[in-house]
Amino acid sequence: MNTLSFTGEMARLQQAAAESHDNIARRSTVLSALSLRTGERVLEVGCGGGYYTYEVARLSARPDGSAPSTSAPTRSQQRSSAAPSSPG
Repeated sequence: MNTLSFTGEMARLQQAAAESHDNIARRSTVLSALSLRTGERVLEVGCGGGYYTYEVARLSARPDGSAPSTSAPTRSQQRSSAAPSSPG
């Protein structure tokens, strides 16, 4: 199986897409529907750059990401660990 690489130009394009209005609205809708509780564990399969894992961590849940890319889970962990926790 090939591994995907999200570095350089691909990482820039992924970040631009993730920060688009449509994707921000989609993440908000999904996270609202999940009704996460503080400390609840969430597995995101295909975590990419970790935009959902960041938001999950910000909501004081405990995210974990998995992806076919060797760099994506690491970037996802870095992004989620930088998330400020909301009061819960």
